[in-house]
Amino acid sequence: MDKIKRPRFDSETQGILDELLKLEKKDALRWALDVAEHILPVFEAHQPEDLRPRKCIQLGREWMKGPVPFKEIRATALAAHAAARNASDPLAIAAARACGHAIATIHVQTHSVGAALYGLKACPDELSKRAERAWQINHLEEIKQSLK
Repeated sequence: MDKIKRPRFDSETQGILDELLKLEKKDALRWALDVAEHILPVFEAHQPEDLRPRKCIQLGREWMKGPVPFKEIRATALAAHAAARNASDPLAIAAARACGHAIATIHVQTHSVGAALYGLKACPDELSKRAERAWQINHLEEIKQSLK
């Protein structure tokens, strides 16, 4: 029997994933959508006419309010990844992928950490990566506190 290959994360990312998996899917999705929306301006600065990544945020928030056909969720996630392939700037590509992973959290909760990782890749330098990661962690704590 083949072993399932699991990605290796640094301890900080693994800690975030562990905390996300303790949440209800809806709460992990909320966090992932917020993370993707936080970095979405990077994509929109390069591709202002391409609304596919933004559609992920909108549809994900609709799903939180009530049923959305999974076929539409999947198509929207794939469209965000197609937008990433159409972009030429590496930071914009990463921001679009963050949106695709955020909405994919509806299907598999572990995609939520993908939004965070691509959010970091959308940052232009180490200082902004550290600031983004701190924001991600702080926002996760805010969500956890709001659930108490």
